[in-house]
Amino acid sequence: MARRIRLASASSRRLDWLTNYLLSQAEIEAIPLVGEEQSMDGEVSLQVTRVLDDKISRARLQYFLESQNAVEHDSIPPPNLWIVSDTLVEDPNDISVALGQPENELSALRMLLDLSGRRHLVWSGTAILDFEHSEPMVTRFVESAIVEFETLDESSLNELLSSGSWKGKAGGYDLAGHAASFTQLVEGEEVTVLGFASKAIEEIRKIIDYSDSNS
Repeated sequence: MARRIRLASASSRRLDWLTNYLLSQAEIEAIPLVGEEQSMDGEVSLQVTRVLDDKISRARLQYFLESQNAVEHDSIPPPNLWIVSDTLVEDPNDISVALGQPENELSALRMLLDLSGRRHLVWSGTAILDFEHSEPMVTRFVESAIVEFETLDESSLNELLSSGSWKGKAGGYDLAGHAASFTQLVEGEEVTVLGFASKAIEEIRKIIDYSDSNS
């Protein structure tokens, strides 16, 4: 029987990637965490860690409340394996500034012009919360990757903007989408840029394999 997993994220890219990676090994439901995202200060490498810690706390509380509700209403409980993740694109001009998701086409243009012809860091933090135990087990990983943009001319910028691929993407681009033609991964793993720490993905596979061998 496939293990149920909660991907606590609204990212369709994360869901697609995880679904393709695990194939039929898991039944994945994607439901974002309740509550507002917290803004953090400091270097982006620290921001992603702090955001991840906040998401872990919210996930623990949300799991507890959903479990209590399931008992009270005799309904299906939430999955006992949860994944939370956060990805930040570091501004090449300032290690303390994270390029978030563009609000509109103009802000996407500004981000792409910032990244044009330059290298930048992408940070992803991922935590696995296993509630199968009496005391939840939390494993976390933070990784970075280096992405380089070619110099974007007017035609390239128009293509990226008109495609709409910047929508909902940190830094205003999608490495697995239209931006693939204008970027290269210099260092690190592609999955880190797409939304997960690669070592976390390896750990999820181990957990599922262990569950299968003991079922």
